[in-house]
Amino acid sequence: MAQSNLKEEIINFTNVLTGGQTKSKQLYFQLKNSIDKAKRIDIIVSFLMESGVRLLLKDLKQAVAKKIPIRILTGNYLNITQPSALYLIKQELNNQVDLRFYDDNTHSFHPKAYFFHYDDDREIYIGSSNISRSALTSGIEWNYRFNDLLDKDSFQQFFTTFEDLFYNHAIVITDEELYRYAKYWRKPAIIKDLEQYKTMAKFTYVITDEVGLHARPAGLLVKKAKELGAKITLACNGKTADATKIMAIMAMGVMKDMEVEVTVEGENEEAAAAKMEEFFKANL
Repeated sequence: MAQSNLKEEIINFTNVLTGGQTKSKQLYFQLKNSIDKAKRIDIIVSFLMESGVRLLLKDLKQAVAKKIPIRILTGNYLNITQPSALYLIKQELNNQVDLRFYDDNTHSFHPKAYFFHYDDDREIYIGSSNISRSALTSGIEWNYRFNDLLDKDSFQQFFTTFEDLFYNHAIVITDEELYRYAKYWRKPAIIKDLEQYKTMAKFTYVITDEVGLHARPAGLLVKKAKELGAKITLACNGKTADATKIMAIMAMGVMKDMEVEVTVEGENEEAAAAKMEEFFKANL
């Protein structure tokens, strides 16, 4: 069984994040490093999706274990924020996150910013990414990071506004408030409309198993793909295969050190892609 991906992409530091397939340009991989170093974390996003919370969960758990204060301000407008994302934060992080809803219906709420406070400086990522898997990874999202040592006034303006919104224009998401929100939550029309269109999530993986994608892991892969229910396609060296067809997978001839692109399509493609990527890391 493969324990790690020996050719995992090196994450280079950058302030300009535009998404796509290069991990250094994906917001998540830069946030991951910032979360690890931070002494305090503040997040303001217009909505939270379960797929994005699951992506950040391990990193946030480690921060909570170090007793790093975390505040998150999100919106409840149009029911875009998923109750499951909120339950996940409260349950998995042991109610250690100060989680609030923006609560002023006289203004729209569309900010996306991530503040990190360190011993000697502070930084902010600001741009277009809410907390969803696609927005934090390969989706085309534009975000920019800057440090308060370079532009203290601008940072302070953003942070002062965050503090005002958090304390003066928001309500705490207590268990009772979350129950109320979840009880009346309905999948918003905008999501229902988007489900008419083809969606997909992708990731790539370099095979580390000494004998490649042979019969045993191929069989497990087929079983996993069928469990997930999404349409999953493998591509490698100019060949493609349906992940539920073992003979097609074997015919690809995938060997050690070959890169496989995995495409997941369907209503829950982001969550399915995350689980499939975990499978590859554990078995290939």
